[in-house]
Amino acid sequence: MKESAGQSGLTGGDGKGHIESCRAALARISPDSLPPGAESAIRRFTISNGLTPREAQIVCLICCGLKNDEIGRRLDLTTSTVRFHLRNVHSKTRTIDKLDLVLNVWRLMEN
Repeated sequence: MKESAGQSGLTGGDGKGHIESCRAALARISPDSLPPGAESAIRRFTISNGLTPREAQIVCLICCGLKNDEIGRRLDLTTSTVRFHLRNVHSKTRTIDKLDLVLNVWRLMEN
């Protein structure tokens, strides 16, 4: 059943939920979808910006190049729910679009 916005029920303040959520999302794609160091960069990015584990999953899948409808299918969400989470991500991270979001994550890989 597809969830509506805000019904994910995902929690986690220590970061473990973030990385597990990201791994679960990636497991549905391919183990080699991200370059080395990307998981760590995404984890640091999502925690430092106060993202929820669901938002972390969406960031992870965006970094893999998936579109909103593809993310929705992978996570069993409606496209409007994906857009809802993505708006929250942009607000929290002060990014203007997906490219800006991915570039901010990748910058952490350089550090």
